[in-house]
Amino acid sequence: MKKLLLGLTAAVFFIIYALSCSESFMKFIAQARYQSDAFWGSDKYAYGDLFGLSYLPQFRIQQPPTGYITVDVPKGNRDINLYGLVDSHIYAFVKSDTIFYGVKNYWYSKWADSAVNETIHIDTTKKNVLFIEVVEHNIRLFADTNHVFKKFKVSAAPAPAHQYANKAGKTGFSGSLLRGLRDGIFDKAITQNLEFNLFNYRLFTPLKELKANINYKLFNRVDKDVIVSGNGKYLYLTATADTNYESSFYPIPQPKVDKIVHALNVVYNHYKSIGFDEVYFTMVPNPVSILEPNMGNYNNLIPRIQNNPALQMKTVDLFDLYKTTNLQVYKNSDTHYTNDGFKLWVEEFNKKLMEVRKKD
Repeated sequence: MKKLLLGLTAAVFFIIYALSCSESFMKFIAQARYQSDAFWGSDKYAYGDLFGLSYLPQFRIQQPPTGYITVDVPKGNRDINLYGLVDSHIYAFVKSDTIFYGVKNYWYSKWADSAVNETIHIDTTKKNVLFIEVVEHNIRLFADTNHVFKKFKVSAAPAPAHQYANKAGKTGFSGSLLRGLRDGIFDKAITQNLEFNLFNYRLFTPLKELKANINYKLFNRVDKDVIVSGNGKYLYLTATADTNYESSFYPIPQPKVDKIVHALNVVYNHYKSIGFDEVYFTMVPNPVSILEPNMGNYNNLIPRIQNNPALQMKTVDLFDLYKTTNLQVYKNSDTHYTNDGFKLWVEEFNKKLMEVRKKD
């Protein structure tokens, strides 16, 4: 009997491990569990991604649906093919391409899964605009131009018959489970997937909150990946608010900034030469850079890039906009901006799209 129980336990763990190695299964099961209010569901992101790390009960804030905004878009011909290379600040927020001025077709590629994306074929007889969006703590990746070129492959040759202008998300099971298991052994996300499948259930949330609250109140300790703001109203991702490489307070010598600017110019000229009428770059500031730059010695990375006189890449400035607005542009318990913060970006980007039209 003991051997049978050990065998069954080992078999169950192997199945869980194998499924945790499957990207398609994880996407399928995660979507189902995030949408469920049952005990087996997950509330990891229901109250913000930083609450899902810290489980501090005072940050248990129900998140409103993202991207549902009203924008006054000037009327005009919709003849722009808009392409984006983006993260969740865009693809999770854009619900309709009608919020963009003059846009007829909208296609986006995610940084996270662009390794499997096909080459994009643009029609150079049409008006094409590309925008690239990145969060502040990832900007330094642009010093390597191949980081962009490998993620977003473009051709001016005619598109294959199967290509379509508006990209929809794809779900379902693809690829073999054995291949997923093989890749999972070397996958840095496997630990996170196992934790999700073994322990991340609504059933355990009260216990996690109790433990987190005791550690914070009695010992001033929180999860290593989270920092509480000085006024106690916001959570910051540790990587952006400590003194490590991705932080707003990590010193960046001017030669490194110049290297990033040069790389952005290479990227800009590359996509312009392929056939894009214009290329725009958006840097979404780390929340701590706007809300609490005096927490450390802010390196001013965004201003130093976008105000560099050598920069050719056209930017959609959020830094100065967020610094001067009275709106709440960041969520209290999440790394993303609010719908108001997103709306400010849309309105600023539409001004750029109007400039493209004026060039006609």
